[in-house]
Amino acid sequence: MIKKSDKLKHLLLNFKSDATNKKVKSKLKKLIVWTFIVGSFIALFVLGIFFYFYINWQSDRNIILKQAEIYYNQILKETDFITHYKSIGSSEYQLKNVEEPIKVYDYKGELLGEFSNERRSFVDMQHIAPTFFYALFATEDAEFYNHTGVNFKAILRAMIKNILAVRLVEGGSTITQQLSKLLFTDRGRNLKRKIYEFFCARELETIYTKEDILMMYSNLIFLGHGAYGVENASQLYFKKPAKDMDIGESSFLVAMISNPSRYSPFSHRKNALAKHKAVL
Repeated sequence: MIKKSDKLKHLLLNFKSDATNKKVKSKLKKLIVWTFIVGSFIALFVLGIFFYFYINWQSDRNIILKQAEIYYNQILKETDFITHYKSIGSSEYQLKNVEEPIKVYDYKGELLGEFSNERRSFVDMQHIAPTFFYALFATEDAEFYNHTGVNFKAILRAMIKNILAVRLVEGGSTITQQLSKLLFTDRGRNLKRKIYEFFCARELETIYTKEDILMMYSNLIFLGHGAYGVENASQLYFKKPAKDMDIGESSFLVAMISNPSRYSPFSHRKNALAKHKAVL
């Protein structure tokens, strides 16, 4: 026989348990509602920012894509950039991040020479060693042939790693996004530039093939000490054409892409060797 006092205690415990469960459920419902409200607000805010920059992008789009077209056509000519600088665009369409050489003439008007802080020659894919692209994919964009300009998985992965490390340890930009940054957008680190990279990358992927994008990227990247493009970097560091580079030399150049100054073999030898080993 269960005593009346035991029954009373049992009822009181059940009542307290039910009351606690109701409070927990009530708080949980409030948390879910507020999470939904805050999440919706953040989502609308982000969409609003994207829409604002998308409208601005539409006004800049034609000029930006024209710059890419001029640059692409110039590479296809397989000519030296310095000698044929005048063939690139007009005053309305001039490529950004490209320096015009200073020309020196004699009293008869004959060209004596040209001077520039940049060393740049345009070459096609056949004149760049395949090992360079193997190292490039492994380091910068392993899923290059599987995305359409933006790799959302890589961005999410980079965000998680950076949050866990409490510092910037990995980027999520694709090769196409890096090309967009080099060609079209300002060098400042701001929200507009990052969103423009997104739009540029998507546009480039609809117009050019993957090989075209690689060709443009390989001819524009800065690789330290005035060398722009793989061809001139190979001549500077290895005294040979880019098509003759081996895997060690190719990975050395790829190691410099993220920060040519920090990984310069001339001024920061230890950093350069450490990054080179990481790429290999």
